[in-house]
Amino acid sequence: MLDWMRFVQVTPGTTAGADRLKRVTGVESLAYVNELKKRIGETPRALKGEGVVATLSAATVKKYCMCLRRAYAVLIAHKLFEGVNPFDPLLVKPPRQTDGTKRPTEMVPFHRVKELLEWGDSSPKAIRNRALLALLFGGGLRRGEAVNLLLGDIGTTPAGTWFVFLRGTKGKEDKRQAVPEWAVEHLRALMAQRHAEGAKKSHPLFNEYSGRGGLKSTERAMKPGAVYQVFRQACDAIGLGPEFTPHSARASSITKLLEDGVPHREVQEFSRHRSITMVELYDKRRYEVDRGPSKKLRFH
Repeated sequence: MLDWMRFVQVTPGTTAGADRLKRVTGVESLAYVNELKKRIGETPRALKGEGVVATLSAATVKKYCMCLRRAYAVLIAHKLFEGVNPFDPLLVKPPRQTDGTKRPTEMVPFHRVKELLEWGDSSPKAIRNRALLALLFGGGLRRGEAVNLLLGDIGTTPAGTWFVFLRGTKGKEDKRQAVPEWAVEHLRALMAQRHAEGAKKSHPLFNEYSGRGGLKSTERAMKPGAVYQVFRQACDAIGLGPEFTPHSARASSITKLLEDGVPHREVQEFSRHRSITMVELYDKRRYEVDRGPSKKLRFH
């Protein structure tokens, strides 16, 4: 709402501002949406000059429209606004989520994943970073899911399978995600370290470090932005380009499972997507030119 008020030059908390909001028109709301479509958004993943547009995504613009439509619907319901809702879809058609240029998630080449997991020294912070990378790749975790993990969210089944308990995932569901053996090695090292630091089950699994050189352990959970920084530092260290992000780990895991012949339905369970169609969007095998089906075409 504050961004919309800035656009129509309204001073929050003033009588004049309230009156101005009551006099907005559909023409102004349309102009606002057009500005949103051109506004600079997330930094593009690819290098400059490769045609990647860093504007707000269509999904973000749509959310702006929906929030403002609801706000004016409340004002109309309380008879504080006369006329048609300026963000009614008949006046301002919000963009479809598939509109515009989508920044594709790049998959980390399979043979480079091991290099990432070996990055760093023997310091506590490096042990944390390797465990983080192991769960991003081994569990297909999103950044938010990783930083929300507590020490008590790590467990084993009666059969001995290690898992992480994901609370309130993107699909609004709790989920136990199995962890592969190669990732367990890094998880064990981190848990031993956290226990040595005196951490309890209610403390974050991935904690922040502070002080000179970032050597002092704290009980503050990492932020999603810190996960991005760690991933980029690891990529820079082994020579991977700027197009790779933490979400690349998720795309790599999904693609590797499909490559190994795991059925789409099982991969959907792993990725925690609502539909198999979403799994297909993460399948990067289709972009491998060397394996393109056109190479098999024969007309003679």
